[in-house]
Amino acid sequence: MTGRRTGEERRRRLEKAGFVLTEGPEREHLWREPGTERLLPEGRADELVRQRAERELREAGWEPEEVEGVRYWRNPDSGHLYPLEAAHDLESGEDEGGGASGRGSSRGAERPADGEPHRQPNES
Repeated sequence: MTGRRTGEERRRRLEKAGFVLTEGPEREHLWREPGTERLLPEGRADELVRQRAERELREAGWEPEEVEGVRYWRNPDSGHLYPLEAAHDLESGEDEGGGASGRGSSRGAERPADGEPHRQPNES
């Protein structure tokens, strides 16, 4: 993934979470936190969004799992492993396969893309 695409994805996630990009007192780019209206640097705003996504996944029964030093999230329905953003999209129903429960269908979990589930070496 290129730096530009990563930045665009981060910006989309922050905006989706209710943060608003604004100019700070020294003309720097800051993010206004929803609810508190605090001005935060992008890294801190991104960290808050990540923490919220992790909390929501844990509450829904997803478990984090380290594979070769990388953290993935195990879907409690399918057992597949997903990166944080893809897992959160599936859980919140933002994946195109999202169902009434908010969890993505198996079709969404099998779809090859950036959100493709991580398969352990013993999985086919």
